[in-house]
Amino acid sequence: MPHAPLLLLFTTSAQTHIFPEIRIDAIRFLDLFLEHIPRAVTVGWDFNGHGSRVLEGYLGILNAGTKFGEADDDIGLSTSASHHPPSSLLNTWFLLPSFARPGDYYSFEQIFQTSQSSTYNCCQWRENVDPEDNEDDFPGTFTAAETPILSDDFTLQKLADISDVTGSSEYDAVNDHKAELVARLARTLQSTLIATFLDCAPSVFMPSGNPSETQVQLVLAVGQIARTLYNVVLQASTSSKAKSTASDDLNTFLGYMTPYFPFSLLGTKDVKVEQAFQELNLIFSELTSLLVLTSNAEISRLTSRGKARQVNSLASGNKLYNSLSIQIERVSNYILQLLSGGPISGSQLGRTLTPAAYASLLPVVWALLNNTGSVYQCSTSSAILNAVISHSMKTSSKSALKRLTIEFVARLVLLSTDPRYHGHFQLNNDLTGVAKVHEWVSHLPQPLWEIGASNLPASEIITRFLLRILQQKSQAVHVSTTITALRAKLVPFFTVNHAVRGQLPGPYNKIPIGSPLRRLTLDLAATLLSATDAGIGGELRVAVGLAVVGSEEQEYWVQIQDIAVK
Repeated sequence: MPHAPLLLLFTTSAQTHIFPEIRIDAIRFLDLFLEHIPRAVTVGWDFNGHGSRVLEGYLGILNAGTKFGEADDDIGLSTSASHHPPSSLLNTWFLLPSFARPGDYYSFEQIFQTSQSSTYNCCQWRENVDPEDNEDDFPGTFTAAETPILSDDFTLQKLADISDVTGSSEYDAVNDHKAELVARLARTLQSTLIATFLDCAPSVFMPSGNPSETQVQLVLAVGQIARTLYNVVLQASTSSKAKSTASDDLNTFLGYMTPYFPFSLLGTKDVKVEQAFQELNLIFSELTSLLVLTSNAEISRLTSRGKARQVNSLASGNKLYNSLSIQIERVSNYILQLLSGGPISGSQLGRTLTPAAYASLLPVVWALLNNTGSVYQCSTSSAILNAVISHSMKTSSKSALKRLTIEFVARLVLLSTDPRYHGHFQLNNDLTGVAKVHEWVSHLPQPLWEIGASNLPASEIITRFLLRILQQKSQAVHVSTTITALRAKLVPFFTVNHAVRGQLPGPYNKIPIGSPLRRLTLDLAATLLSATDAGIGGELRVAVGLAVVGSEEQEYWVQIQDIAVK
């Protein structure tokens, strides 16, 4: 928009006007601009741009101070590079600290990268290229090629320093700068957020009250702002001092919310209010998980440095850890009710989780499962694990949530077999959980059959997971009863024996020709046949043979079948 800079110039000037009516009008204009030209309003918020002036003016109107842009000695960011996991349907950033190196975490996550989620830039090589056709394609940016370090007088030391100017170092530096500003912004807004919540909470959360929509939305906005700010600060590569300050601030904020959690109203029939309260419950749970994960990381850091005595003193000397036990217990009970589909209060019906709500629950679920137990103890960890697995089994294969539940439980199972994982959670420590996992693994051929070719990525995730645990001889599957169940339930995927119509092709035949899933499922069948404690499995062998007759995979199946027999 060509006139945006001029409009924003007058608006930012109105934000500091002596008359309050004009300052309020400036906010109204900002609302319109954010709706129609959001980028023009926010650009440069972290540097010297329109966004920075808009933010400073807005903080001034909130009486939150105007020194946001100045340096703050209490908040600092380390210069270590932040890490960015590969794209995936689930953002499992909370698993990263459980691996010794980020590369190990990325390698673990590759299991869940389907063939359709990977994109490649393919260029056809030609011996002679016409310089006039402008078809040169170099997919990538080569920072080192533009760096003075590769000048004529470079030395061996300069050559060794090339790694410092390549990769994502520039991107990380920008992200660290933004995280520092967000940490300062969170500190600046803390008093305003708390004051707003305390002003509205008594009337909004009155058990038999009828809160106004404005106050409900104010409380919800406070929670959303806190979640946005502290997610950035506590996930960034901040210094321990910065995280400690942010954790204390967040703990203070949650302390005012805890008495009202879980948020509910008796007798209300307003759908908007119920939806707002449900989102508030998810926000509170997510913020609690940030505190738990941050405290776990601090405990691990102190333990690795041989400061066990300092770790033990945290329980008695730090109010953060003292209040966490109360919050953990309440959040645990809330999650158990939510995953079971039961009502959160007497007036609410059980609600089906949306994919976004389920994804927001995963950090706190992991925090409860992976708690260290040295400072606080979650007595419901085993119940949480069983609830997560049961919820995955109950979720319909037609639901968009099914793939998310399978991916998360699959990660829990594979973590226990990965030698690079060093987290506290171990599936083998919970005998009840192991039995539940056997049941969950045995049910996977059913969603594979129901999903089939309608959702190739989901089917590929199931197949990859089963292949991996069979190859690793995981205790979650490598028992005769589980393998026998998998072998029997996989037969209809290839060939269905109908009582009236006879033999019919299974979902395998609907998979597009050339799809990697066709051979992956054959690999799975061959691996099941090769299990030494599972017998020969003639029914599965016959079903696969009928499914591949006359197809491109027939020769491939003969080859891997011979290997399976040997």
